[in-house]
Amino acid sequence: MISPAADPIDILATGTQPPLDEGDMCVVCQEPLLGMQVHKLECGHMYHPACIVSWFRSGQDKCPYCGDRGIVPTTGRKNRWGTPNLASMVSYARRKDAPESLVRMVDSLRAAEELLASRKKLYMDFEKNEPTNISFSRAAMEYRRLKSSYWRQYKSVTLIKRRIDDYPIVRLVIPKFVPVPNQTYGS
Repeated sequence: MISPAADPIDILATGTQPPLDEGDMCVVCQEPLLGMQVHKLECGHMYHPACIVSWFRSGQDKCPYCGDRGIVPTTGRKNRWGTPNLASMVSYARRKDAPESLVRMVDSLRAAEELLASRKKLYMDFEKNEPTNISFSRAAMEYRRLKSSYWRQYKSVTLIKRRIDDYPIVRLVIPKFVPVPNQTYGS
């Protein structure tokens, strides 16, 4: 018969994690956590500091055990341009230490958006002010040309936005260290 621990721990009353026991292991390196400094993620899972930092620096943004994202936002597409990330990437491109290729993409986006605005203006002006000095067939052909030119430029702007949105910047998650007592149950 197994005897209960001398002093049971009421986890709900204290609001803290139970002390580490000999079976607690770091999921990243598969080494025991007992007797070492540990880091606790938002989800409550604990790891060696070096293990979890290297996990996040390798491009992972979830808990290795449960997949919880914690405070890291999701990166799924939010609208037709895929831009939950676009504004932050454009802002990042203004920094002095931004990658040159990202800066070039943002510059090309600005130029493409200016060209799109001018093509839209031409297209809309032609649509509002019907020309009277050319034949109907010639006017229809010019209308289709302007409309096609506008939509090709619109697709170009959308493609550049997606490339910027998908630019491979690895977010560095710096974990917060929480002191966890290193004792065993029933000690």
